[in-house]
Amino acid sequence: MIGKRYDHGQKRTARVLTSIAVACVLAALAVVPSFAATARATTMKLEKTEGTATLKTQNGTVRKISNGMHLYSGNTLATAASSYAYVSLDGTKAVKLGQNSSTTVRQSGKQLELLVKSGQLFFNVSEKLTQKESLNIRTSSMVAGIRGTCGVVEKVNSSKSKLYLIEGQVTLGNGENAVTVQGGQTATVILRPKDETGASGGSGDSGNTEKDMEQKVYVEKLTETNVPIFAITEILSDPVLQRKIEATTELKIKKLEEVLEESQNPEGTEEEKEEEQKPEETTSSGGSYGGSSGGGSTGEESSDPQPIETETTLSGSDVTVEKINEAFTTGDYDTVTLTADVNEDSIESEIGIDSVEIPKNKKLVVGSNLMLYADTITVGTGGALVIDEGGLLNNRGTLTNNGTFENSGTFENGGTITNSETGTFTNSGTLDNTGTINNSGSITNDGTITDTGEGIILETGSTLTNNNKITGNITLSDQSELINNQNCTITGGITLGSGSTLTNSGKITGSGDPVISLNGGKLILGETGGSSNGSIENTGTGYTIAVAENPKSTITWNDTSIIIYSSSDLDHAIQGLTKEDDFVVPANLEFSPQQGLAWDEDLKTLRFQL
Repeated sequence: MIGKRYDHGQKRTARVLTSIAVACVLAALAVVPSFAATARATTMKLEKTEGTATLKTQNGTVRKISNGMHLYSGNTLATAASSYAYVSLDGTKAVKLGQNSSTTVRQSGKQLELLVKSGQLFFNVSEKLTQKESLNIRTSSMVAGIRGTCGVVEKVNSSKSKLYLIEGQVTLGNGENAVTVQGGQTATVILRPKDETGASGGSGDSGNTEKDMEQKVYVEKLTETNVPIFAITEILSDPVLQRKIEATTELKIKKLEEVLEESQNPEGTEEEKEEEQKPEETTSSGGSYGGSSGGGSTGEESSDPQPIETETTLSGSDVTVEKINEAFTTGDYDTVTLTADVNEDSIESEIGIDSVEIPKNKKLVVGSNLMLYADTITVGTGGALVIDEGGLLNNRGTLTNNGTFENSGTFENGGTITNSETGTFTNSGTLDNTGTINNSGSITNDGTITDTGEGIILETGSTLTNNNKITGNITLSDQSELINNQNCTITGGITLGSGSTLTNSGKITGSGDPVISLNGGKLILGETGGSSNGSIENTGTGYTIAVAENPKSTITWNDTSIIIYSSSDLDHAIQGLTKEDDFVVPANLEFSPQQGLAWDEDLKTLRFQL
């Protein structure tokens, strides 16, 4: 049943974001990033509010506000007139939401984003962040970030935003069109349509497409009277920040104090002052990107163009087949992220769906706190299925991958996985298989694969590369290839078909009789000129390797550290070889007396000398 919830084990709690970073880029509309929100708890806390503030979850549920409460990805915080909200990210990072403002918290992996939907947001990062941290502050027309800096981001309207950089440095754009903003400067970013000739300042027809748009950046000196009043109050309460400002900019703390005092006895409204301070495009200094640098209109366009969102998030009860299909088709989103339903008291993290298909060039992401149970999933050619770290996908029926499948979390397969000829599957998390894995394409294992089902079947022409650990039986069909790299392990039995190849530079361990069956395949042990061991061990009884008489198989040793042995009393390591044709031992290969190999002409067996 669509939308049905399943009780499979303990509920998973939302994970705490341990790092918040700041990356700064203002780009043309076509490359403004959009982060899919996931409902993971972060170290963000709503410290306090002044006046009236509201908080909504990703699905629109209103949460009761209390000082010190945690914020979750997808939460939207809004303030009324003469109201403010203070949020701490950690001990060195803080933001303050201005009056009549709204912002949404978004998280994707280690990236955190604050989407300013209206009004102004003050930010202060008191210590320079590491390279692994990232925090973006975004509006509908720009993305801004800082690294150990302080300022205000304002969304004026959907096509105009402003950055007041109080301290630090920001680079807007890149390449030839890059514009650097220093502390003590303000940048005005305007998104606008081109005319039919490609010049800026077109008619503003709302039918303009993304390709018809351009962004322009105007950089001016930031004076004390330009600094938003609600930000000045924070500056004047922070002596360390004051010293930074006076040491690196032309802004004067004394003058800021005077501006604050005057604002408390205003001769005109703050809106009127702002109107007087608007930059004129035809006279502003600085640079532009995303189009020509010439003038055009005055900065306020008759149209109200919106940037094109490429990602969306479905949470809780919205995680249904109908909603997913609608997002891919009607919504035309490139990426759809599925998350649990997180509220102040609990996390409803287990969700079941029936059949879903991921179209070409579309991506479905299982979020970091979600346990998704699916009956049928089909990844179209060029499509992608991603399980985030901390996420879980349980395949109860069939999963067919014709595109890209990436698992960084947990993938439980109780049904059948079919990785087609065009399919690429990369596992860097955990794959628990109690069903069947049929691979006709390419599988790369950088994590852990545990098979207790019908094993992994490599169809004709397919490949499986193990860069970490696989437990389970593997069958190679004609012309398929299994590569077990150095310092990697495979535990289980392996059967090679005609024309197939097993290259082992790591360790293969089994307890069967034999561990490896060569039925016309090729076994290559070690790497030429390498230092890997290429060992094969039988921990049970019986032969370690058995070679069928027909069709012909071969074994090649390429290293001096090969070990092939059985733990039983049986002293025949490899059975069924023809000495002259079936194995090749380099002339410089030496074996110790305890691990020597000797040919038994009568038994046609390579003897393991105990």
